[in-house]
Amino acid sequence: MGRKSARKSAFQIIFQLPFYENFDFKEVLRTFFESPDFSGFSDEDKDYIQKDVHGVCERLFEIDELISAYTVGWDIKRISKVDLAIIRLAVYEMKYVDDIPSGVAINEAVEIAKEFGDDDSPKFINGILGTMFRMMD
Repeated sequence: MGRKSARKSAFQIIFQLPFYENFDFKEVLRTFFESPDFSGFSDEDKDYIQKDVHGVCERLFEIDELISAYTVGWDIKRISKVDLAIIRLAVYEMKYVDDIPSGVAINEAVEIAKEFGDDDSPKFINGILGTMFRMMD
């Protein structure tokens, strides 16, 4: 299916994780990969999804600290759950994934926001990630 679809699926999983109590990462992924929504994904796509979801979960505290540092005047708890999941995934890719340019991570986050967020989500997410990109590099 490709990286764009895999990234969107990774976002969907990351969005849902806070709703699980004491989740087992491997069990959650297994359940998602067995669902009809994931038919058609190659092993490479599934590996990409797994790495992104695992990476966000493993570094969640650090990612949230970064987001908090760049959302001046916004408590991270006030950010919509959809926007926060998108931002978390993009920050993970910008900071920890070497083969994804930050500009690509930002553009993909904005595209996901257009599909899943509200009317203000793309601009809000682009602003936060753009600022982070300029300040981190």
